[in-house]
Amino acid sequence: MIKKLSRNNNIDKPEYKEFVDSCAGLKCTNKPTTLLKVKYINKSGSFCQQCTTDLLQLELAEEIVFGET
Repeated sequence: MIKKLSRNNNIDKPEYKEFVDSCAGLKCTNKPTTLLKVKYINKSGSFCQQCTTDLLQLELAEEIVFGET
């Protein structure tokens, strides 16, 4: 059984690959599309395309890609 990812779960484990229902961005309710590790605060979450673009352009996050070594 695969568990849903939440902002409090350890997403480094492969069983947490599914996304939550809404973006982890502040006051954002869009559907998440990408897992990001937010720099400087050591947190990870699922973000919508617009929040992902913003965070990556500002170099505040890095994308989490499963299966890469």
